[in-house]
Amino acid sequence: GLEVAGVRDLNNAQHRQYVQDELGVPAEGYVNSGVLVFNTQLCLVQQFRQRCLEVLGQHEVLNCPDQDIINIACQGRIKLLDPRWNFLWAYGFAQHRQPPDGPAWFTDDLAQAGANPFIVHFSGPIKPWNEPQHEKAELFWDTARRSAAYRQILHRACSTKVEQLRQRIQLERLALNPPQD
Repeated sequence: GLEVAGVRDLNNAQHRQYVQDELGVPAEGYVNSGVLVFNTQLCLVQQFRQRCLEVLGQHEVLNCPDQDIINIACQGRIKLLDPRWNFLWAYGFAQHRQPPDGPAWFTDDLAQAGANPFIVHFSGPIKPWNEPQHEKAELFWDTARRSAAYRQILHRACSTKVEQLRQRIQLERLALNPPQD
């Protein structure tokens, strides 16, 4: 039986090579751990936890620890979900900077997920609360506006931007007026 279901990770060439060569997992079956569905009964029966701990003991360094461990421990026992269940938003705007580098499934999954995502996963270093100009950032802000925490979210986003501007001004001043020895 299948213990885990997830959306295929749309990894780039470097990560795909790591997944296949270092982890021994076919890239086409490697899932992102942002949205997972577990068959908990089967996980208990098939000692999922123990297998994960064994994988952890066999690897000193993993790029994406939780994700890598699950993919290794459940290799061959993972069901692939419709990519709309975990749309990785960074791929949506990254595709405009350079063509996606991957097999044909990469572009098909990306187009399908981006057209009508069920869940948008704000993965990666660029976040919509810091970079609202990016595609699909409005999905975050539309949801945030309906949240009881909206004022707190706005305050934190504004405070972060103000601090970034202060640091930038300070660096520019140092560049224009270097300290004299």
